Amino acid sequence: MRIKLSKIVNLLLNKSLWPLFLILFLGAFLRFYNLRDGMPYLGDEGRDVIIARGIITGEHFPLVGPPTSIGNLYLGPIYFYLMAPFLGLFNFEPLGPAIFVALTSIATIGLLYFLVKEMFKSQLAAVFTALFYAISPLAVEFSRWPWNPNVMPFFATLFFYSLWQTLEKKREHWILLTGVSIALMLQSHYMGLASIPILFVALLIKRPVIKEKTFWLSAIILFLALMSPLLVFDLRHNFLNTRGFWQIVSERERGGFSLLDIFSRERDRIRQIFGDFTTLGERSLANNLLLGLSSVSWIILARQKRRWWLVLIWLFIGALFLSLYQGPFYRHYLEFLLPVCSIFLGGILALLFAQKWWGQGLAILCLLGLSGLFLYQSKIIVTRKLVPGVESTKEIVRFIGTQAGGQPFNFSLLAKNNYDTAYRYFFELWKFPAEYNSVTKQLFVVCEGEELCKPQGNAKWEIAVFDAAYNGKIELVSQWEFLNYFRVFQFKPKT
Repeated sequence: MRIKLSKIVNLLLNKSLWPLFLILFLGAFLRFYNLRDGMPYLGDEGRDVIIARGIITGEHFPLVGPPTSIGNLYLGPIYFYLMAPFLGLFNFEPLGPAIFVALTSIATIGLLYFLVKEMFKSQLAAVFTALFYAISPLAVEFSRWPWNPNVMPFFATLFFYSLWQTLEKKREHWILLTGVSIALMLQSHYMGLASIPILFVALLIKRPVIKEKTFWLSAIILFLALMSPLLVFDLRHNFLNTRGFWQIVSERERGGFSLLDIFSRERDRIRQIFGDFTTLGERSLANNLLLGLSSVSWIILARQKRRWWLVLIWLFIGALFLSLYQGPFYRHYLEFLLPVCSIFLGGILALLFAQKWWGQGLAILCLLGLSGLFLYQSKIIVTRKLVPGVESTKEIVRFIGTQAGGQPFNFSLLAKNNYDTAYRYFFELWKFPAEYNSVTKQLFVVCEGEELCKPQGNAKWEIAVFDAAYNGKIELVSQWEFLNYFRVFQFKPKT
């Protein structure tokens, strides 16, 4: 114990690490401040905590994870098992999984620091990289959101760190972590598939001499073991995931193949990721100037060193992979590329600081400008109170539970961007007698916003079934309003 404590003390006294500690503190503050009121909590998050609670209580051990937005595909279940301990540790509060996601983001900051420091042999580049990731508004926003894609930046960084150790440092045992991190990326979101072509291109470039075949074989076995629940699920459900994947591929083939179109969309994806990461906007002049400066700087860097090769593969192969997807595109698809944005910006500033006065002056202007912009946008994110959110949902659930008077009730939610599992979780947790499989003698309807708030005669399943069970003879007995956003209606059969 004394040895371990002495190592910790020596680490804390190491002045070269003090900038990292300050950045980690800043990153932690931006991720934890006002987290309970500022974290998103909607239907997806409610579904996740219902499943994680089932793992903790032993009621259900899932073989499959959340459905994806890119087709008839399901992810692996690893996110549920990773978040479950935090849900239990925080007494089944959804805040627990949010803290888990925030911790992975903080770990990403530290991992990026050590990756860049080793890759470029520059503490300055490492400090800038860690700083930009710590305060990037997009990274901050995703890190405060307990959702499966939002752990991908950590696993992506872990993938590249272990791959760097394997190929550049010749430490073959690190390939074990590479296999694990690929499996974890794939179970965070299927855009993690980009890691596979990136891995093959990296292996083709470096052509490593395999001395310890056991490590490489073990990496494959670990990958397959972590992905095995999905295989079992597919075998049980007539290869649902496999058929969904091939459906996406076949649709892409029917859409035709244009190399020019693909490279055009790759360029757009690169502009999008930097525009979103910096909040400058995809097509803004500032973002295009920044990308131009980045390109020139990295050409200079490429002539000086060959340590940049893996970063370029990460960005360009990743963006090329994204350009092949033609369906609806959402910001979280870019998450595995967020760390590489920090590396590019950090490397550019370090390169400029190594130049004469003009480079140092430009670097200071960029550092102050981007840092000020990032902190301003991040302040907006961390100080906002989201409605609907955890606390507002809990307030509505408690109110309905009280109004139900201990009697069974049916429940329906009318909302544009939410569904009822957010409420169902607390009904189940607090043992309120919400009934979903049979008709009771009372129905509570919650409206979120005014746009869809027309409960009487609504075609929503729960409302229509309740109405049909009493031959249309139901009446509105009470209604209430909360937070100028929620409206709660209570219906009963006419007497």
